[in-house]
Amino acid sequence: MSDLLDATSWAVTEFADADLGDLRRTQRLVQLAQVLAQNPGAALPEACGSGAMLKAASRFFANDDILTMSHSPNWLLYKAFVDRDELLCTQ
Repeated sequence: MSDLLDATSWAVTEFADADLGDLRRTQRLVQLAQVLAQNPGAALPEACGSGAMLKAASRFFANDDILTMSHSPNWLLYKAFVDRDELLCTQ
């Protein structure tokens, strides 16, 4: 089985049911999880590969509706991505 299929399966299994208030946000979360799972050691710009995916990731994480979910389990996911990106970008 390919790494792409493994990353896709994992992302769908883990995040397809996330309630982010809008189906498009959930779809974006699955896409981001897949991209990051394919490149676990990469900084966000490197993992995203294309300018469009990086811009989509930045918009996702900067979205006020995502940021205000600090009371939900989604906050932990957000923090994991942001902390990981900040850590990798400062090294």
